[in-house]
Parts: sequence; structure tokens; C-alpha cells
Amino acid sequence: MCATCSSLTVCTSCVNDTYFVNTNNTCELCTGSISSWATCTYSGPTLIASTCISGFWLDSNACTNCTVSDASFATCTDSTHALSCTTGYYLVSTSCTGCSGINVHWTACSDSSTPTACISGYYLDTSGAAVCTACTTIAAYVVTCTSATNETSCNSSYLPINYTCTLCSVYNPGWLTCNETSTALSCNSGYYYQSNTTSCPACSSIHSACLTCISTPACQSCNTSYFVYNNTCAGCSSNCDACSSATVCTTCSSGYYLVNDICIICSHLNSFWQTCYETGLVATQCWAGSYLSGGLCFGCTTVDSNC
Repeated sequence: MCATCSSLTVCTSCVNDTYFVNTNNTCELCTGSISSWATCTYSGPTLIASTCISGFWLDSNACTNCTVSDASFATCTDSTHALSCTTGYYLVSTSCTGCSGINVHWTACSDSSTPTACISGYYLDTSGAAVCTACTTIAAYVVTCTSATNETSCNSSYLPINYTCTLCSVYNPGWLTCNETSTALSCNSGYYYQSNTTSCPACSSIHSACLTCISTPACQSCNTSYFVYNNTCAGCSSNCDACSSATVCTTCSSGYYLVNDICIICSHLNSFWQTCYETGLVATQCWAGSYLSGGLCFGCTTVDSNC
């Protein structure tokens, strides 16, 4: 970059003032000496800046960062006159004004009426005049998004799959909440949380009759005709449709009635009775060869001896 020289190894001037002749008699970029200098000259024995690179201004033969003078200045002519502003500010004459002062949802703007970026939880909607629109307007469970069709995070019951918030239970029927496709945080009823695998096994994996359970794992409730016993499910006694223990029946099978927590066959009261109310005092259906009348069963022979 030498313009003139006195010998093959001694440069006396450079092609332009972005270079200067250094002590080795070669041309060196001004930015090589100080990175903020665009052009420079010697003033006596001292190298001084003539102009500065973008983002700096010439201050007493040196270059000062515009953002040091004012954090909102991106480029400037001096400490009080901006040419452009940093993100989050816009230029008004030679000053920078904060975008968030106009609208708290704006993080960047080009003027007092046009946002160019939004805070988390909002997206820049340019379908008409540019506005920052809440992601929750897409759906209440959308936490963050980059557009009306690009959902990037969801509340804990949903998972963003292909930029759409999808119920965790759609990805896995046992999941109530989750934070990624391989990690459950809590489980739906009928499942229990297994922390070492962050998964939700079904309660039926404990026992086929288990309806609800906890992480121990332990059954808390069972299907009809079963009761909780030793953290699993055990069957009620024969002829018992529902019970609270092996010795306490609460509902009897058809053809039986409940007395002191046990089931007695209806025909025990009367040989014609097939089914009866649980009080054991009223028949509801009679065996063949008899008929029902007023809650009682009568043999057909009472009507006609040949019947």
C-alpha cells in the first residue's frame, strides 16, 4: 500500500490516509494501530485519528464509542447527536427515544407507530399495520410464539410439536404435564409417576383392576368387585358385586340380598324367590312354576292344581 518510497524497503507515503508509515517504514492500516480509527495522520511525532469507523466519533484526535456517550446511540457525530440508534430505540431528529416507552410490548421499532420486534409472549403481526399481539390470542395455553402459526413454547400441559401446542396426553395418554417428548412431569388419573424414568405407567400394571394409584407404586382404588389390599387389588367374595374388604360386602349380586355385610341367596327366604330387594323383604322375580304378586312369589298350583 506504499505510494512513494526512497528504496525497496523504505516507504515515504501511503496510497491514502487509511494507512500510515510506521516505524518500520512500511504502510500500516490505521485500524491496525487502534481498531476504531478509519483514517489517521502524523501530527509532529504523534499519530492521531482523522476520522473514525462507524459507531465512533472524533473526540480530540481520538475516537470515542457512541454508546459510551449514550447507550442508545448506535452511530453519532458527537456525544449529543445521534445518526442511528441501538435496538430498542428509534431516531427522532438527532436523539434516540425508547420503543418500550411507547408500548411496553415493543423491544424494537422504526418509529413511534411501527414496532419491529416484541417482548417474549408476543409476536410481530404484520398482516395489517404492524402490532405486537399476545401469543395467548392464538390459544390460552400458548406461552411464546414467533407468529400466529409458529408456537414455540406452551404451558405445562402442552408440548410444541411441529410448532403447534399439543396436549401432553396426545403424545402419551398417561401424561398430564411434560416438558419434552421424552419427559413427563406428572400423570393423568389412572397412571402413576415413575421418577427414575420420568414416565407414567398405567395403574393396571400394578393390578388389572386398579383404577387409581400413587407413585409408590400403590393402588388407591379398584374396579367394582375388588377392594384395595396391600397396595394392590383383591377380589370380593363370591356373590358380592362391591365390597370394602374381604369380609364387608356393600352390594350383592342379582339373586342375593345384604344382611350384616354378607350376601344371602333370596331363595333362602322363599324357595320361589329368584331375585329380591336388598332388604330381603320383597321379591322382584320368581322362579319358573311361580308368579309375582305384591312383592311375593306364589306357586302356580295356587291358581289351578293342574297348572
